[in-house]
Amino acid sequence: MSFEEHVPNEHLRRARHRKGWTQCTLAEMLDTDFETVSRWERGISVPSAYFREKLCTILDKSAEELGLILDLKEPLIPSASSYVFLSSSYADAESKFIARLKVSFQARGIIILSARSIKRQGAENKRKALQEAIRAARAVLLIASPEARSSRHVQETLQIARIYRSRVCTVLIDGEDWQECVPKDSGEFFAMIDARKKNDDQVFDEIIVALGGDRLTRSTTEELAELLIEPRNPFKGLNADWLHEGRDEVRLQKMLSEDVTEWERRGKSRDRLYRGTQLKEVQEWARSNSPGEREIAFLRASAAQRLRSLMYAIMVVLLLLSMTSVAGWFLLHQPQSTEPTLVTTLHDGGPGSLRSSIENAPPGSTIAFAPGLRGVIMLTDGDLQFVRNLKIKGPGANVLAISSGRSYIVHVAHSASISISGLSFKDSVIKEGILSQSFVTNEGVLNLSSCAIFHNHSANGGGGGIFNDGILTLTSSTVSYNSAEAPIGPIFGGGISNDGTLTLTNSTVSNNSVRKGDGGGISNNGILTLTNSTVSNNSGGKGGGGGIFNIGPLNMVNSTVANNIAQTSGGGIEILGSPGKDQSSLTFCTVFGNRAARGGGITSELGSDRKVARGGGIASEPGSEGRGVRTIPAYLHITSSIIADNFSSTGPDILGSFISGGYNLIQNLSGATVNDPGHKHSTDLVGITAANLQVDSKLRDNEGSTQTLALLLGSPASDRIPSSACSVDGITTDQRGVRRPDENESLCDIGAYESAN
Repeated sequence: MSFEEHVPNEHLRRARHRKGWTQCTLAEMLDTDFETVSRWERGISVPSAYFREKLCTILDKSAEELGLILDLKEPLIPSASSYVFLSSSYADAESKFIARLKVSFQARGIIILSARSIKRQGAENKRKALQEAIRAARAVLLIASPEARSSRHVQETLQIARIYRSRVCTVLIDGEDWQECVPKDSGEFFAMIDARKKNDDQVFDEIIVALGGDRLTRSTTEELAELLIEPRNPFKGLNADWLHEGRDEVRLQKMLSEDVTEWERRGKSRDRLYRGTQLKEVQEWARSNSPGEREIAFLRASAAQRLRSLMYAIMVVLLLLSMTSVAGWFLLHQPQSTEPTLVTTLHDGGPGSLRSSIENAPPGSTIAFAPGLRGVIMLTDGDLQFVRNLKIKGPGANVLAISSGRSYIVHVAHSASISISGLSFKDSVIKEGILSQSFVTNEGVLNLSSCAIFHNHSANGGGGGIFNDGILTLTSSTVSYNSAEAPIGPIFGGGISNDGTLTLTNSTVSNNSVRKGDGGGISNNGILTLTNSTVSNNSGGKGGGGGIFNIGPLNMVNSTVANNIAQTSGGGIEILGSPGKDQSSLTFCTVFGNRAARGGGITSELGSDRKVARGGGIASEPGSEGRGVRTIPAYLHITSSIIADNFSSTGPDILGSFISGGYNLIQNLSGATVNDPGHKHSTDLVGITAANLQVDSKLRDNEGSTQTLALLLGSPASDRIPSSACSVDGITTDQRGVRRPDENESLCDIGAYESAN
């Protein structure tokens, strides 16, 4: 018979009717679904040997009487000696080659079987039929191409071939490398044929020779009958490692069918559903097989029940946690604690205190705080000394603080490496006579993250909040409202005095002050780096550098210096140093609204070699000499910067000499001497009036980590720099992190703000 023409099995249907059974009744007796029985009676598929035996027993008929013996002239699976099993990804390129291959093999009397032909024959267990077809084949012919590597059909065929130790011949029709055209872990191939540069006839001849020549065309009626009347053991020829897996599939199929029947018989009781590892095992089996609708409904119900149980367990756990949280809070807040890394009290000494934890915790420990502990730890028993490597993990800077009213300090020794997060250091006074100390004094390695240092005062000459003589890093932290003074001698750094290496990232130094000294916000006599940070509203008293007083190397990127005041020079920044030694640079920075008698924005002097304001903007309040930048006699390198909108009745925007790197906008150049070794001054814009400047007059949050001055529509600074000159030291974004130029333009803007206009 033809497998494309479905001939109804009237023998089976009549035998069922004589018993007075419906298809559902017979399916239940067979532990299967009624659709399978319907397909048998309509001739779409035939029962397997297992179901044939059960049908004969239940209906009390022989296989011949039930019409279950197939016509031997066209067997479901041909003889093992007469056909080849073909595996491919069914890609277009493969399909054309396969069509020519089938025509050639048919002309030679060679049968080709594939997964598609198995599917068309309608076997109720397609995977089982596929396994038997591959096991019985003379060999597996794999069509290799780049698409075959990820094909599910190819992977499944090779897996079954490995189980039955079937011979696999690979034909490469496309691709550069064998390894890229077959799935990983494909095993060994007994033959590999390269068909990429050969004609079809030559390739087909090589395939036939590799597969055994004329033995492919020999078959006998006895072999066909053996395959159909007495199907071979599906586990015969299995590797030892796979034998158990094959038997498990049969066991799981039978177990699932029986359990589904019992579940339905008991009204789909939840007690009969699968759980735990049993459910997981059967789900794995179902992914590689074809369960019926009854089995699928059973597995879905089991999975839903497991989800409900999991949610119930989570609710119970949450309830228990909520019931025990109060008791746990009281337990953790007892004044006594034997855990050296847990702080349970605000007292400065004794068990459970921060001081005790620091003194007793092993090196490398992390000290934490009991949940709910909040307030101020007041230092009363001396300096808080860190002498070994530790981490302090606080609950939040707005929750817990450390303070001192008796000149006691937090001191990191040169031998220690300390990381502190989520704490405040506030309201402390360091009295006269204790030199080079602030409330936070670091001589080792100190990392402060999400911390606040505020309302501290030093009367010893510098560092109102922090004095650093080691390596200090501030991340997402704030230094504000600190002050410094001294009866005699120099005073440096209202917020921070740095003699070591200081790095600020995403941090703010604001509203600090120093009396009769330099560096209202930061005084740097070491190495200073600022990234995505703000220095604002600081006061330098009668000294210089309202925001930053700098003597050492200074590197600022994507940062803002704004609204600082110095009574002498450098309202925003004062830079001192020696030529070729202390390099300073500002890249994509904004210097705005600062005030000083000389150099309202930046003062650079004493022969410093500077690279200042690359891709930045400088606009300052009144200064009688050098409204924006004052250089005496330093040389500043100014590139892609806006120096304008500085207010003074007499002083120019720049007083002194500078080297132009090109593409600057300078409103008033009358007080400057331009050095142009690179012949780039011709690209500068000079003499733009304030009315035509079109720059926002206020700092705003323009979706960056710091506030910036936006370019308005029609600004002459827009679209002035060619794309080849937009990158500065490898940085391709503006101060906010916006791409320069944007995706819609080929030119970028002058200054620290890239406009979308």
